[in-house]
Amino acid sequence: MKILDFVHAYQPFQPPNFVPQWVNQNLTDIYLPVSRAILDGQMKQHIQLQGWTIDSYLKLKGNTLKKAQSFIHNLKIAAANNQIRVGFSAYSHPILPFLSDEVIKRELLEDYQVVERNIGKPAWFWPPEGAIDQRVLSIVHSLFPDTQIVISDKCLDEPIASGFYHIAQKGVIVSSVYLKDLFMNAGVYPDKPKYIPPHIEWEKIRDITTNKEALSQGFHLFGMHQIAILTRDMENAGSKEGLFEFKDGHKQVKALQELAHEHTFVHHDDEQFFREGIDIKKIKGGSWEPKATFKKPYPYWNISSWKNFVEVFCSIYQPDFPTETLAVLASDVPWHYLAPKEWNPNPGYSADFVSLVMTPLVRKIDDKRLTDAFTLMTQDFKKGF
Repeated sequence: MKILDFVHAYQPFQPPNFVPQWVNQNLTDIYLPVSRAILDGQMKQHIQLQGWTIDSYLKLKGNTLKKAQSFIHNLKIAAANNQIRVGFSAYSHPILPFLSDEVIKRELLEDYQVVERNIGKPAWFWPPEGAIDQRVLSIVHSLFPDTQIVISDKCLDEPIASGFYHIAQKGVIVSSVYLKDLFMNAGVYPDKPKYIPPHIEWEKIRDITTNKEALSQGFHLFGMHQIAILTRDMENAGSKEGLFEFKDGHKQVKALQELAHEHTFVHHDDEQFFREGIDIKKIKGGSWEPKATFKKPYPYWNISSWKNFVEVFCSIYQPDFPTETLAVLASDVPWHYLAPKEWNPNPGYSADFVSLVMTPLVRKIDDKRLTDAFTLMTQDFKKGF
């Protein structure tokens, strides 16, 4: 079996002069040691690091800055050594289908340039949260005609699909929403999630990040036999518990590390993997969210609740970056903190952000639906609202 491993890495937005503790923790415990493992050349991977994250890292100070610089430098060396294929996304991690054509174009170009300058020339595209539709696909292909785009199988009529497909002379990389969610969150599901198809045997794949047999079974059960495509986030593979320490403090997902000795990890341009063509008109709006449907492809609290986001944010934090960036962030913040999802976001992981940034925003916006959602999300926080 040939395995293509697409890894997405970014840190959620934080305002100027506020660096959450988990930024340093992620760099120390995950990003930097994983980048060292990549330099060992144990597996070929596809790595995408958000432009906003790169720029934010390079504004850090002291020890945390040194870690961030080392992490980015390691990725740059790995790219130069052909150990990774570099990906790009949209600079501020926005939900692209909510934006205008012009803002989408600026976001894509900015991210591409920042990534190319700091890591290497990108060869593939990851839409933030997997949120894509025909309009976004067309814009990406018009700007970067040779770029492969990673999309969710929920964008196709087939409930479970995986592989490379032609769209005219262009291509998309299709990955399973269910496999992505299970790979990252299986540890938090004591029982089989309701959305998983009936033929998937839960007991065979529950230990998907820690056991190579479970991961192999997962690939096969999701229809991946000759070619397996895995999409995941670097910082929370296996519900933030899937990274295991190997020699010299290097970290990697245990099941992947073990599989590397039996299967071939490849880049998407090592061989011709393309299947039959797909009419672009058949690609529907979709995202990585398992709970999303074709009618509601982007789970989101009413946009009207956030119509004053930019104005309120500016009045509270008086930022020194472009207003357009804030408009873009307005599409991302509620997705991560208030959108209805199959899994419940863990507010403890971003406690500082929620208490120091979100609470003042929600109070000042003063929209009942938004306030109710935020109160519900923080009920286990024991800090109140």
